[in-house]
Order: sequence, then C-alpha cells, then structure tokens
Amino acid sequence: MSQWGEGVRQRRTGAVLLDDIATAVMAELGEHGYGGVTFEGVARRAKTSKTVLYRRFSTRADMVISSALRSANPAVREIPLDQGLAPGLHAAARVLAERLSIVGLANVNALIGEADEQARAMFATVSVHPGLRFIQQLYEAEVVAGRLDKKVLEEVYIRFPLVYVIGEILTRGTVDEAAIGRMIDAVIVPFLENLR
Repeated sequence: MSQWGEGVRQRRTGAVLLDDIATAVMAELGEHGYGGVTFEGVARRAKTSKTVLYRRFSTRADMVISSALRSANPAVREIPLDQGLAPGLHAAARVLAERLSIVGLANVNALIGEADEQARAMFATVSVHPGLRFIQQLYEAEVVAGRLDKKVLEEVYIRFPLVYVIGEILTRGTVDEAAIGRMIDAVIVPFLENLR
C-alpha cells in the first residue's frame, strides 16, 4: 500500500533551492567552462525546471555570478575578523585565489565579456558580494579599535582592495599569491592606514 507523497518530488524554495542551483552552476562551469553553462544543463543537474531558473535569473551571466558569489559565502564567513587589517586582507586574498582557481580565469574573462550592467553591479555591491561584506566588517573592527579612520567605510575604499587585486590577476592572467601579498603590504595597507 503506498503512502501519501511517496515518489513525489518535494518542492524546494528559498535558500535550499538557491544552494542547489549554485552547486549545479559551479559543477557545470567546472565541467564545461562558461561557454558550456546552459539553463537546461543547470536545471537538469539541480533537479529543477528551466522556468524556475528563468524566473530568478535574467541571463546566464546573472545566474553564474549569483551562484559564484553564493558558493563563496561559506569560505568568506570562515575568515576571522579579529586578526587585524593586513592578516585579514591576506586571508581574504587567499580565499579569492582559491575561488578563482575553481572558476578559472578564462571563465571569468568570458563572464565579464557577457555580463550586463545588472550582473556587473553584483560584483560591486557591498550587500551582495561576500568579499566586500568581509572587507567592510574588517574595516569596521579596525575603526572601532582606533587603527583606521572611519573614512575607510566609504564604498570606494571598501571596494579598493578587491578591485586592485582582481585587476592585477586579470591583467597578468595568473594568480601570483606572492605578488598579491606584496601589493597588500606595500600599497593597500599603507594607503588605508594613512587615509584621513
């Protein structure tokens, strides 16, 4: 005798569905590259419908950026905020390097080339981007401790380390952790500490 609901797929909503979509997108990206990521492939892997995806994401770039940022959240949340400015930025740079190695620089370049204004804005929005949220929280802790001026809490300064490091990576075409470390120590930290 069958029980009610047996064999019926449970409907997922909210965070669970978005996590499943992000996992599927990152798997498709890893297997097929950005050019091979499709709504159909993601829907199949996430065990959802293309309609569900089209309701949430206006373009493939939007879907990939949202998923990449969502999948980065756990790694960024693990970075301690109480370690100071330079160690915090070095830890964030290591997470960024790990994420870029997962996504691949060729995929990042292809994604940037296809992203519309709305999708690109996600990269620059503190409330959406986990790396920018971390930098803001790190700065706030440093301001409270009296080591940084509150001016660093302006959005342009919150974005500065991430934009500078990503620009370096994209122009060089490689993730050179030693070079990034030197940039943090020689340029980013002194600039922020002397900001008034």
